[in-house]
Amino acid sequence: MKVEAELDFAVNQQNRTVLEILEEGKKPLLLMLDEAQVLGMIDIPSSDRWVVTSVLNSIHNGGLGRPVILLAAGLGMTLKSFESLGVSRFSRKCFMQLGALSNEAERAVIRDWLTKDGGAKGDPNVWIDAISQETSGWPHHILSYVDPAAVDQLKADGGSMTTDGLNAVLEVGREGCKAYYRERLYGFPEEERQSLAKAFANVSLGESTTRSAIVSTLTQDIGSDKAEDLFNRAWNKGLLDERDGRYVIPIPSMQDWLVTNYTREKIKFPQEPQPIRNLNKPNPGTDLSGR
Repeated sequence: MKVEAELDFAVNQQNRTVLEILEEGKKPLLLMLDEAQVLGMIDIPSSDRWVVTSVLNSIHNGGLGRPVILLAAGLGMTLKSFESLGVSRFSRKCFMQLGALSNEAERAVIRDWLTKDGGAKGDPNVWIDAISQETSGWPHHILSYVDPAAVDQLKADGGSMTTDGLNAVLEVGREGCKAYYRERLYGFPEEERQSLAKAFANVSLGESTTRSAIVSTLTQDIGSDKAEDLFNRAWNKGLLDERDGRYVIPIPSMQDWLVTNYTREKIKFPQEPQPIRNLNKPNPGTDLSGR
């Protein structure tokens, strides 16, 4: 059973609450809750909030009369959302922080796409090396390069791994990553993107910084009230992630793209004054003979 957190959590098509559905029957049940971080962001009416907390507490305390596993997927503030609803005691082994794949796993995934789906002939390591240098283990980035870019290219070339084919795949993959970055920043005007870029301009890729350092830089640009709002929206959107009390742009290549594209100042060089020609006199640099 899957529930979208952004929809009405309390009522389904049969006008039965989720809690009532869970209490019926004795068979084990897997309840999947997507976009779980939204529970801490939306204004849930008091009546529905009671339903939400009742469902979560019943699952958390094993009070449903049958085995129920809750699989909740969400952004970095999901734990905070559950805390706001009174559920904060999670077993360490029940919480998994998703991130980049290991180098071995990344290469194995790319190899499978190239050989099994694309039908690559021969040793694919040159292609794997080139693609993995640009994806850094991030699953979405890997897909930008292999599906359908690499798969279609290999099929078009009959499985041959040519240099031109690889260059075409890399070009498509880079554009796919840029499109992903633009999608993640949707709703943030250029001025806010510039402020975020400045906050991370001197932070090494993949490294974290303090909340106060980020907010201080934002405040210099847009004032304290707007700075707090921008920080919270960036965190809620998953542009920022918390790690041991510090904050990071979780995808290093996205930080690089943001800083590269939104911290460069456009310098306009003044044009040199042009001499004013006297139209009544011939220009000495003109050959009047027509040569």
